[in-house]
Amino acid sequence: MNTACRIGLDLGTSAIKGVLTDVDGRVLAEAAAECRLERPRDGWFELDPEQHYRNVCAVLRKLASAAPGEVAAVAMAAASGNTLLTDADGTPLTPIISWMDRRAEQQPPAALAGLDAAHVAQVTGWPCVTIFPLAHLAWLREHRAALYHAAGHIGMDTDWLLHRLTGQWVMDHSTATTFHLQEQTSGTYYAPFLERLDIPPS
Repeated sequence: MNTACRIGLDLGTSAIKGVLTDVDGRVLAEAAAECRLERPRDGWFELDPEQHYRNVCAVLRKLASAAPGEVAAVAMAAASGNTLLTDADGTPLTPIISWMDRRAEQQPPAALAGLDAAHVAQVTGWPCVTIFPLAHLAWLREHRAALYHAAGHIGMDTDWLLHRLTGQWVMDHSTATTFHLQEQTSGTYYAPFLERLDIPPS
């Protein structure tokens, strides 16, 4: 009998949830950890990166300990549009800025001037101009310039978590559209947005 198991994670806004299944998809165990959103100012929504990672690991450990055999694979779906700056090694330089954050709406960054939702949607597939990473990055560039330009990696919590778990920086094309820097039809980074934000393609 094949006892290999799989773990599926749902990295939501309010909780991290997971299931352990057998090869036929039968649920063998469930686990969850609550996400604690911090609100340092009105309209700001942040997560502590290290606590976020510890929560993911806690769910993985609980599910793995319930497995009757080896865990052959882990997959995750996530609430997207959360922004994180790290150094080149992946050490966080900022909190995770949630997709719900409204700081760029309250203080519109100059880098977003002239952009409208229809144009952004045509490029990325998402009509978000004042929230999601495009807006978060423009705000950080303007209000946290030294930190912004010192970043070795610009990404989201999803690719950072994958890096922590596997040692690789990866992002699938579907997730990258919520990053707002990828052109949806070509699957490549969109140079005009990179230029607005002083981000090299690398």
